[in-house]
Amino acid sequence: MKRRSPDEQLEFLIVHASRLVIKKYYSKFSRLGLNPSQITALVHLERTGAMNQTELAKKLALGKAATGTLLEGLEKENLIRRSRDSSDHRAIVVTISKAGRTRIQDVDEIAEDLGTRMRKGVDSAERKNFIKTLNTLLNNLREMP
Repeated sequence: MKRRSPDEQLEFLIVHASRLVIKKYYSKFSRLGLNPSQITALVHLERTGAMNQTELAKKLALGKAATGTLLEGLEKENLIRRSRDSSDHRAIVVTISKAGRTRIQDVDEIAEDLGTRMRKGVDSAERKNFIKTLNTLLNNLREMP
């Protein structure tokens, strides 16, 4: 088996790119007082609407306890609301608040600038194909035990 350079191996490049994206975005988002996990949770809630806390945990790839702690912090900042599901009182529904939506507007402005700069030199067709490939890889990873 031929050993490739990490610069030519998809898995290494994905990990490296992820770390760099998080580092760059976090440095900009930190002025909003939010960490990447909090931002991701707010974006999911703003884009898709209210959702069950367990469902949100899956979207964030976090455990139930970690998600609970994350949401507790967002709730203290009045960025989200948690309530019992009317059809299943064991389940908790999470919704973004008006303050959370306002914070997402700030996030979107920062993300638009960073995203535009990051995607420089990558055309629309390449981006579309790359997104499709990444989604396939994510689905494959989710199916692994």
